Amino acid sequence: MDIYEGPTLKYQRLDALVCSLGLEDDWPRPKRKRSNKHAETPNGRSRKVFSTEAESFDAMTALRPELGPLAEVVKRMRDLKTFNLALGDDGRSRYPLFPFNTATGRCAPPSKRFLFQQSAWTRGFIAPLPGWAISYLDYSAAEILIAAVLSGDQNLLGDYLSGDPYTNCAVRMGLAPTGSSKETIGPLRDVMKVWLLSTLYGASAKSLHDKLASSTLSQAEEFVRQNHASYARYWEWSERRTEIFMYETGVENTIFGWQHHRDASERTDDFLFSDARNRSRNFPMQATCAEILRWACVLATDNGITIHAPVHDAVLVGAPDKEIEEVVTRMREYMISASKLVLGVEMRVPVSAIIRFPDRIRDPRGAKVWDEMMQRLQGLSHKA
Repeated sequence: MDIYEGPTLKYQRLDALVCSLGLEDDWPRPKRKRSNKHAETPNGRSRKVFSTEAESFDAMTALRPELGPLAEVVKRMRDLKTFNLALGDDGRSRYPLFPFNTATGRCAPPSKRFLFQQSAWTRGFIAPLPGWAISYLDYSAAEILIAAVLSGDQNLLGDYLSGDPYTNCAVRMGLAPTGSSKETIGPLRDVMKVWLLSTLYGASAKSLHDKLASSTLSQAEEFVRQNHASYARYWEWSERRTEIFMYETGVENTIFGWQHHRDASERTDDFLFSDARNRSRNFPMQATCAEILRWACVLATDNGITIHAPVHDAVLVGAPDKEIEEVVTRMREYMISASKLVLGVEMRVPVSAIIRFPDRIRDPRGAKVWDEMMQRLQGLSHKA
C-alpha cells in the first residue's frame, strides 16, 4: 500500500493499513496531539491516529515482518530531515564538540552536525582523503567492565574477562547453552546487550518489554530477577551508593573529580525522584568511561596522533597511508593505558580495520541501506 504522497505520509492510508493488519490495539499512539486537520477525515468523521515515529514502525515490524520495507522508508525520511552537516571546501565535516556538556562529562556535539549520531548507513560518507587512511577503534563492553570493577562484582567481572559479557550473561541466566559464543547466539546477543545495560541502570521489566515488542512481560520480569541474583554484589553496591547520594551527600564524583549534583526539587517529585535515582545509578559508569576516553585522547594528541572524532567510547583516527598501521598500534596502546590509569584494569580494544582511499567506512548495521541508496542515486544519474 502506498501511504506516501511526495514527502508526506497519508495518515488515512496508514490508519487503513493498521486496521487491515489487525494492529489497532498494538500500534503506539502519538505522544503529542496532532492538529485538527489530522484528527478528522475529509468528511468530518473522527478517525484513529497512529504514531508515525520510526520506533513505532520498528516495534510493529517485530509483530508483522511484512512491515519491514515500510519501516525502512520511514527511517530514511527521518534521516534526510535531520541531515545538516557543515562541509568545508576541503570536503571535511566540522562540528563543535561541546566538551563537559553533559551530567556525565561527555562531549555533546549537535546530532544534526555529527555523522556518528546519525543513522548507521550515513557513516558511509566518511572516507579518507587521497594519500590518507583512517581507523575506528572502540573499547569492548566498556560500561560492563567499569560496573564490575567499581562494584567488585566477581561474576560480572568474570563474564567480561572470560569473553563476550553479553553472551556469558545469556549462558549464566540459562538463556543460551554452555559453550555459546558471540557468533552462535545470533540475534539474542543484541537483546542481551540492550537488556543487560538497561537493567544495570535501573530499567524496569516493563521498560525492557517496551524495548523489545516480541518479548513478554513475564520474560522481562524473570530477566530482572535473575540479573539481581547473578550480580548481587553489583546491586548491593549500586543501591548503597545511590542511597547515600539521594539522602546524604547530594553529590557524587569520579576519580578525577567530575561531579554530579542532585537537584533539590527531585526530592519532592515522585517521577523526578525515580529519574534522579537512575541517573545516579548510571553516573559512575558513564562518567568513568568519559574520563578514560579523555585520557586516551590526551595521550594520543600529545604524541602526534590525529584524532578526527571522539565517539562516546571510541575514536576515529587518521594518518598518511604509509603510517596508519603504526598509528593504530600506538592508539590502541594509549587507549589501554588510559583505561588502566583511570580504572586500574586494562580494558580490551579489539584490532580495528584500516580504511584506505578510496574506500570508506562501512557499518554492517547500515551497509544494505547504503548500497540501496547508492544504487538509486546511480540510476538517477544515468536517467539524467
